Amino acid sequence: MKTIVLSALFSLILSSSIVFAQQNEWYPGKGIQEGLLVKYRVLENDLTSGKNVILTIWFKDRDSEGNWNTYIIIEDEGKVNDGWVKLSSKNLSPQGSYAQELDKAVNIFKKTLIWLGSYVSADKPGSLNMNAIWGRIAAVGGVDILIRGQEELQAANNQWSTSIVGWQYGRESRIWVSGDAPLPIKAIVYAATTQEPIPRQFEFDLLESRITNEQPVPPEEVIKLPSSPLTQYSTTRQYIIDLYWRSTQPNEGEEPDVIRPGVEILVGPSIKKATGEPLQNVKYNITIVDEGNNKIFSESVVAEGGTYTHKVTFPQNGNYKITITLEQATVLGGVTGEIGIIEKAEFGLIAVPEFPISAVFAMASIVAVIIMFSRYKSIKI
Repeated sequence: MKTIVLSALFSLILSSSIVFAQQNEWYPGKGIQEGLLVKYRVLENDLTSGKNVILTIWFKDRDSEGNWNTYIIIEDEGKVNDGWVKLSSKNLSPQGSYAQELDKAVNIFKKTLIWLGSYVSADKPGSLNMNAIWGRIAAVGGVDILIRGQEELQAANNQWSTSIVGWQYGRESRIWVSGDAPLPIKAIVYAATTQEPIPRQFEFDLLESRITNEQPVPPEEVIKLPSSPLTQYSTTRQYIIDLYWRSTQPNEGEEPDVIRPGVEILVGPSIKKATGEPLQNVKYNITIVDEGNNKIFSESVVAEGGTYTHKVTFPQNGNYKITITLEQATVLGGVTGEIGIIEKAEFGLIAVPEFPISAVFAMASIVAVIIMFSRYKSIKI
């Protein structure tokens, strides 16, 4: 009898230890339930131009191979894109093809919310125990990624017990993960450089987490025109480029940075070091292309004091991409003969058509007729 009791007790202790060990491990996607909906506020320095976007991710169900059929919505300064993406059950990495409109959303997702998937996965989960090492960043000398502490966090109307995955290179980067959540709760990650000022590489916060059988409905799209200036870091983040523009013929009561097709626009950069010091006599090229990647303007100049102004006329309404390329390379490691990196930054501008006053009066007349007709119908009924 004693032997049976001891055996049962030993089995209970062993099974409890296994469950505890499983709960004390994590990887992107661990513990996902069908119908899970999460929403995040996300910033990725290169992909979101230093601004926040909103990502909504709904895990509908699994396919025959165990991968997740996932519906993603991205809200990007009023612009909305949505669609389906298949995510791996191993670490939530995107699988197969998806709509081109989701490129930005998927790349942001990979470089932020599942960034840790490069180090831990279902095949190799990371321990949540203090000082447990998850991997090593290939920076100069190598930097360990490890559990640096625990913290209680309030997010998405819930209290989360989290472990802080962190590393120190230039500045301390931290990602808060919870054994009760399949994706991180929060992150503040800095670029792998020791040269001040050190920019954020990415950061995010969990806004919402719930289970639902209903596919989320994308919000209405409200396009927001960019305001001058726009700011971007160059490729290696050693330089900051501010892009300014203004119309030579703004309409009365209209902001001077509204771009109208056929109206001359003064546009140009202010280029300075990341420390804020202006670059002197910097040679650069500016190229502007339309939505079809057709070049509408290109010029190379030398900017005294790092600033210059170009005269550009946008031929039609729509989206335009402006690329500023510094005609000097940053040499990797500072060693002569090594391959250099071209410093550049990209910006997006929107040209909008003018709405004539005559059209406004015509529209007002149409609206008035519709209102009168609606009233007549209601009286007749």
